[in-house]
Amino acid sequence: CGTLVGEPFTLRLYSLFVGSVRPKAKQDFTWKEEFVRCHAGLWRVAPEAPAHEAPLYADYCYELRIVEDRDDGRYHDDEASAEDGAAAPPWVADMAHKLGTTSMRPGSVVRIGLRSIANLHYTSAGSLLNIEDSSSPPWRQRWRGV
Repeated sequence: CGTLVGEPFTLRLYSLFVGSVRPKAKQDFTWKEEFVRCHAGLWRVAPEAPAHEAPLYADYCYELRIVEDRDDGRYHDDEASAEDGAAAPPWVADMAHKLGTTSMRPGSVVRIGLRSIANLHYTSAGSLLNIEDSSSPPWRQRWRGV
């Protein structure tokens, strides 16, 4: 399952669409809101390769885990089927407890190995990335092969 490292945090998750084949300005980029509200945390996990094949640093594998929180004030058309579906992974309850929330309704889960992060950027205002109605600072990352 893994061990939560540090404190989890709450965020809004977007993905990037490109408005043209070769963007010329920031207006050519469009952001799609994936999760209105979600919680993320850094987790230490077991190595992916067997110990005899893994390099020395394989003892330290980490992944960013993001879970959608459907307690976001919006209607989700698949809420009825989600209640009947599979239960959330056990680590979601650990994250909710650490956040001090009892109202979390888990939805989709995203798990990203830190080795797959190609770029990581932070800026002080969402308007710099042309994200409408964003006054909070965004954290932007790009994954290899995604």
